[in-house]
Amino acid sequence: MPLDHMGISAWIANLNGKEIPQYAIKPRGSRCMECWIPASEGCHFKIMWKVSKAPRPDLDLFVYPYLDGVRMCGRSWTNDQVAAGETGRLGHHPTGPSSFRLYEFGKRKITDREDTFQTGRPRALFDELNTIKVRFAWGHQEAMPERAELFNDPTEAAPIHETEAKFMQGRSGSAWLSQNNTTSSNSYSFCDFRSEDDAKSTIFIFRYASRDWLQAQDIIERRPRVTGPSSPRIIPNLKRRRSITPEAIVTTGLETKDDDDDIVFVKHVIPAKAFPRKKKRLVNHA
Repeated sequence: MPLDHMGISAWIANLNGKEIPQYAIKPRGSRCMECWIPASEGCHFKIMWKVSKAPRPDLDLFVYPYLDGVRMCGRSWTNDQVAAGETGRLGHHPTGPSSFRLYEFGKRKITDREDTFQTGRPRALFDELNTIKVRFAWGHQEAMPERAELFNDPTEAAPIHETEAKFMQGRSGSAWLSQNNTTSSNSYSFCDFRSEDDAKSTIFIFRYASRDWLQAQDIIERRPRVTGPSSPRIIPNLKRRRSITPEAIVTTGLETKDDDDDIVFVKHVIPAKAFPRKKKRLVNHA
């Protein structure tokens, strides 16, 4: 079931809209919930949410997505959309007026090049890796003219140095954007969003890893091997001299069955660019 906190439900879904199950759900402070989800390399995903209760009926909503600690384009909802009880979806990052890149699970790069990448990164950075974080903020939005510079095409995150890989504890996955741009017929609009000081934001953190890693850490229960009923078969021996009764050997066969979960996706979003007090965001009114 989705993470639910402070009147908002949020979950990660695959391409067909099927919810990816959550494990080890727990609160993290008074305004945050976190969990673990299984992820498969090369599969697309999307963030989904539903609001059951807003702090005030006049407030708009802005959704800030972070993939491995890097903020992607966000999405705004008017207070009318909030009141309508719609289900929100956010699964790609606009790179231009008519192009976007999908959210995708990948594989993190490791390097041994001392001349290009420095070791000793702050531990906080590693805490952001292998996470999909979503922050829901309440406030007011105002429409503004389109500005091409608010579109951006993020570059891939720098590789992790091999001496730092121990902090990843065997997790090699990443959450980023698809390699290629996709042509889009969607229209995007911009807005200024100002958060309301007395309306607290809500944060959901989805930590991801391969199913095998989650099972090894006992976060997901290991599936028992499925065995079929014993089916003895009789194998007659060659006849011996002076014997008229053949001997029999009884053997038992086992059948095993493995299930692999697949994760996929596709859908829609809007961009964002922050300023100290006045936050410029790209908004999708589709």
